[in-house]
Amino acid sequence: MNKAKLKIIIGGSASTGSSLLAHLLNQHSQVYCGPETNLLTHPDWLLDWGNAQNIIMQSNLNTLMSSGWHVHKGIQIDHLIKGRPFASYVEQSKDYQSFIHNIYSNVLIDQKINVIAEKTPSNAICLHLLQRHFPKTQRILTVRNPYDAIASMYKRGWSIPYACGLYLFNISIGFEERGNLKIVKYEDLIENKKNILTDLLKTNDLPYEKNMELMHNEIVPLPSWVQYEPTNTDMFNTFDTISKQDQQSIIYFITHLKFRSNFTFYGKTPAFNNVEEIMFKFGYAKTLNSKIMQFVRQKNITRFGYEKLKRKLKNYPLSGNKFPFKIH
Repeated sequence: MNKAKLKIIIGGSASTGSSLLAHLLNQHSQVYCGPETNLLTHPDWLLDWGNAQNIIMQSNLNTLMSSGWHVHKGIQIDHLIKGRPFASYVEQSKDYQSFIHNIYSNVLIDQKINVIAEKTPSNAICLHLLQRHFPKTQRILTVRNPYDAIASMYKRGWSIPYACGLYLFNISIGFEERGNLKIVKYEDLIENKKNILTDLLKTNDLPYEKNMELMHNEIVPLPSWVQYEPTNTDMFNTFDTISKQDQQSIIYFITHLKFRSNFTFYGKTPAFNNVEEIMFKFGYAKTLNSKIMQFVRQKNITRFGYEKLKRKLKNYPLSGNKFPFKIH
């Protein structure tokens, strides 16, 4: 048995349904899937726990920065340690696995829960490393039609190039053909909640519970998002709710943004070179208006040139030759 009882790890791009999936799982009487912790978004912790202990002990828990395209600030675990001194968890942990076990031990005791699930979208960038530490833990990557996912991120306040880079980075680093990685498509989760959840729970020897069907209005929104009121159209066709000009910009980045040659992230080569490859892999090919496509093909590349793209993405933690993308 997985000692830490961390049985489910959920990652993906933002706006691909990871929050909905976490909310539905959390309705189960034997599953705990709390707020995003950012605990599993630090590759260096997984690779060298001894050094990580020193860094954590010398840092402010609220200012620790994660890796990846979308950088998370802080480790949100107050709801887990409940006032107990954090330093003791770090000092008493001989390795990364025992550290996670110790952090979640309070939930297991206080709530008598058997299955822990952790959802943070940027878990995706560590899924290949987490497999080594938690081989019996189910890893889940959420995906969604990239047109709608990127449009949703844009409507919530992020720039189109940033949103496209986030989708491409998290899905490409998170996906792999081997191992116990489970793909959950947002569209399937909306239409077939019971079947999707039954399948996921079966892996952990748990039955489906009808009260898991509570929907979006029960989800607590993240404070970092610019909130808007989603409609039924937004669920499947968010792309169609934005302006033609914004649609053109999204299509431009989907067709022109790609990884640099030989780019790797902590030993992982991106599974996809660009978003179009992701679309074909998961059946999201879309027939687009010919006038829009003609505009995109003729768009002056300097409008969203490489240097301007780097300036737009000031928070990206890598620099110089390690910058992951180029525009072709």
